[in-house]
Amino acid sequence: MRGSASICIGSGTLLSWAMTEEEMAPARYDGVADWYDEHVAWSTAAAAPLIARLAGRGSGWCLDVGCRTGIHLTALAETGWSVVGVDASADQLRVARRRAGPVVAGLVRADAARLPFRAGSCPLVVSAFTHTDVDDFTNLAREARRVLEADGRFIYVGLHPCFTGPSPSGHEPMVPAWSIPDMRGRAGRSAAQGRLEAA
Repeated sequence: MRGSASICIGSGTLLSWAMTEEEMAPARYDGVADWYDEHVAWSTAAAAPLIARLAGRGSGWCLDVGCRTGIHLTALAETGWSVVGVDASADQLRVARRRAGPVVAGLVRADAARLPFRAGSCPLVVSAFTHTDVDDFTNLAREARRVLEADGRFIYVGLHPCFTGPSPSGHEPMVPAWSIPDMRGRAGRSAAQGRLEAA
């Protein structure tokens, strides 16, 4: 049975249900969030100005899916968005609350493949460097699409700083050969995927 909760700003409600602790699988970063924040977070923090620029000024809901320790939350809030950080790790959210708690609309523990938000409720969904941290990135992209308003935007920033080196053969880095649905419902392919398939 799902628990219920809501995040409200003005007269709008965003969160329609919340997963119970029993429904949540153990998260990969539980127990190491402080270490992660001290030793790894710096590598993705440099993307905050880019993410804020891509988001632009706004006044509606913005979900940061896979927000980790809240590295990008403040930059998004400073552009005017009502930011909700989402992560599967309670430990990562604990650090995010310490870092950005006063400036965010909320922090929600949830699986990126089962976002507890109403369909069509957000004008902006952001996710950064998460493709190596979820079991199936396609599910994250589908959920982003589901919660987006009809003309909403999904911003994904990657390659992950830990996985951008050359492949052992000296060629370009390997890219998974699966397609990610774009926000209009057509299957999208990157230029790197096309080069891999042509080889």
